[in-house]
Amino acid sequence: MYTETPQIAHKPESRKVRYTKAALRDAFIELLRRKPADKITVTEICRAADVSRGTFYLHFKDPRDLMEHIEDGAFAALAASMRARVEKVCEGDSQAWAEILTEIYAHRDLAPILFSDPSSTFVCKCLALNRSYSGVFCEGKYPGRSDAEMDYIYTFHEAGSASVVAAWVRGGFKEPIPQIAALLAELNG
Repeated sequence: MYTETPQIAHKPESRKVRYTKAALRDAFIELLRRKPADKITVTEICRAADVSRGTFYLHFKDPRDLMEHIEDGAFAALAASMRARVEKVCEGDSQAWAEILTEIYAHRDLAPILFSDPSSTFVCKCLALNRSYSGVFCEGKYPGRSDAEMDYIYTFHEAGSASVVAAWVRGGFKEPIPQIAALLAELNG
């Protein structure tokens, strides 16, 4: 007999929980500036955030879980920004690119960490998202290509855009957003 699984209503996090998670996040990011994630201990995070180990484990399983939580939040914000602008980006609209870059810049404390490793989970998720959106653009711009050729074209567009963004982030956001946005629009146009 089929019975519907009841939906569990999640109550919103309290201000104290949000504050604690933010303190853990900020402490972890500060530690990431000095050493790799796999070398950071729960004790170090707790000391930097001024919380107990029990409090840490109330919210996260381990430092890797905290890192995934941070990456997921940043990726969700970036994905929402891209989703809202995909058509304009595909049309070569530099303003749409500027809005996406602004979202990345809003996470400037975290972006250098997230974009530092080209093979990281975060970068791979960004590439996959870019591929899902670039398909429409590439198929319209390169009609009649074989599946294998289209795969190369997708790879070129997604990796090229991601590499430009990553270089801008690793360079400390030196160039103004409109300049990088115009370059991305031109390269993808």
